[in-house]
Amino acid sequence: MRILTPTESLSKPKDDEVVFFTDVLLQGVRLPLQLAVQRILAQIGYALGQYNPNFWVALIGVIAVFNIAEEGEPSYEQFSYLYSITRSKSADHGGWV
Repeated sequence: MRILTPTESLSKPKDDEVVFFTDVLLQGVRLPLQLAVQRILAQIGYALGQYNPNFWVALIGVIAVFNIAEEGEPSYEQFSYLYSITRSKSADHGGWV
């Protein structure tokens, strides 16, 4: 894990790298990713760096609520019933979901 230099761009990671925003860690995401997070992200199919911070708040929040309610881990279907996942149309968000 490393921080980008001032001359590097988030939109152009090296071939063996993945972009991951540190703000996401403040939302409760931990590495390695929790199994529920891995399963839901695998169904959605976007790279980690494409999800905006509000997505992570929603995802971790749903997982926490299921945990509190002792319902186990939410499935992708349950998560997508609560939230629709769409690609950002705003040019300044460059492909965020």
